[in-house]
Amino acid sequence: GIGPSRLSDIYSSAIIPEDMLKGQDTLVEKSRSALDYCNENKVKVMFCFDKEYPAILHSIADKPKVLFVKGDVGLLEKPSIAIVGTRQPSEKAALFAKDLASSLSKDFNIVSGGAEGIDSMAHLGALENSGRTVCILGSGFLNKFPALNYGLFEEIAEKGLLVTEQMPDAVVNRYSLLQRNRITSALSRAVFVVASNESGGSMWQAELARRQKRPIFVPSLKLGLEPSAGVKQLLDKGRAVEFDSFERARELALSL
Repeated sequence: GIGPSRLSDIYSSAIIPEDMLKGQDTLVEKSRSALDYCNENKVKVMFCFDKEYPAILHSIADKPKVLFVKGDVGLLEKPSIAIVGTRQPSEKAALFAKDLASSLSKDFNIVSGGAEGIDSMAHLGALENSGRTVCILGSGFLNKFPALNYGLFEEIAEKGLLVTEQMPDAVVNRYSLLQRNRITSALSRAVFVVASNESGGSMWQAELARRQKRPIFVPSLKLGLEPSAGVKQLLDKGRAVEFDSFERARELALSL
């Protein structure tokens, strides 16, 4: 029940953890139960003061204070690129996202949020080519969302990496999904927005990337990837650089 900002206040204060937890038997028991689950299911718990905590996350003010990760933890220290977009893309846009991920996965981990649509296609493209993909969940491992992607999540845990800052029993909500987005872009050198409407999660992801000083790349409108209103908005505001081929996308990513 404590978010990143409140946790930052607690960590920077003079409060002794033992004193803070006095009388919080339910909270302590819940934490022990979570740790037991992690130990039994090969889920690593990574705190922000651990040496293994990804260094790139220290660059953002609201970094997650704890991460629950399952899979190849070493991917957190390797170059990554985020590919995101709408949950309801056209077939052409969906296939483009998959092929883009496949192309970029030769040099980078592909990071996305595990949602339907563009996210799922990005993960699949990476898995088919190299397996190097990182999925940032907006829920705990006991309630992976969306449920229809359960098989995909299992494959990512085996070949790539699942990451969440949510307790194992946490269920998804709008806030947790928005919070997930800041991790997606923070872990990445750049964010590729493949297809998007003018509002929604993809545009919030682009805004977070801008605040985190991560470059934003979008496909040329001439490619006809729908929906494209959000992509056009990013271009009109000068917040994104466009590319017209997978080769150009790779050149942009490698130039960072």
